[in-house]
Amino acid sequence: MDVISRTPGDWGPLTFDDPFCAHVGGMQMLHTGDAVEPVRFGLEVQPHQCNRLGFCHGGLLSTFLDIALGVCAIEICGHDWGGPTINLSVDFLQGAPQGDWIESRVTLEHTTRSLMFVTGTIVGSPGKIARATALFKQPRPAPITA
Repeated sequence: MDVISRTPGDWGPLTFDDPFCAHVGGMQMLHTGDAVEPVRFGLEVQPHQCNRLGFCHGGLLSTFLDIALGVCAIEICGHDWGGPTINLSVDFLQGAPQGDWIESRVTLEHTTRSLMFVTGTIVGSPGKIARATALFKQPRPAPITA
């Protein structure tokens, strides 16, 4: 079992502006300084983020993975901004109870000229919570603004 405690470091608010993430609330990020996984995402599961059974809602876990995998891939590839999610497949392994701290673990598996293939997991106090595979479009250069 991959039981974790909160990764030590300087966790803080998201360093990018995303209104959907703001609506979800509570997501934090940690810049690790590691070229293989330069950023991790974390969240303390709040009551309003839980299903009626008292566990983090699967929709939130999917959102968390989409953001964590996408942003980490963008950081690894050195892009200033992201491309769209082409595919996200999530397997829910066990519940993350209210009050639990969950974190992302992300691996960039492969890139092509136009795509990024990424895998990742969410871990919490009970161990692995969910796993995902994702396919993201490589972003085009950012538009020039005057």
